[in-house]
Amino acid sequence: MMGLMASTAPGQTPYKLPPPEIVAILDAFPILVWAGAALLGWIAGGLLATDPIVVRYLTAETHIVADIGYALFGHADRLKLELDLNLLEYACSLLGAIGVVFAGWLTLRLRPAKVHASWKAD
Repeated sequence: MMGLMASTAPGQTPYKLPPPEIVAILDAFPILVWAGAALLGWIAGGLLATDPIVVRYLTAETHIVADIGYALFGHADRLKLELDLNLLEYACSLLGAIGVVFAGWLTLRLRPAKVHASWKAD
């Protein structure tokens, strides 16, 4: 804690612990912690996939076109739908989210039983 306070520049507010209300909400709904971790993993995976060096070597873009004819109230027309999907970005984002959640789960599973049990008791 002292290291964090010493590392702040003059005029900056030092690091403070979160309010007890937020801690109580996270204790009551631990799924929010897992969802936040998955979100950070999703963002990190997406950043990795859009990195210029990665894009130079791994580009996988899919172009989907759907041309559908329809008749509605006696009026016939065509509906054309075009989608450009960057499957590499979605795959990396999904792998990042799954990887972070799996790493958290694995960390909890591999903790020594004594430490894990005392942590759950608090």
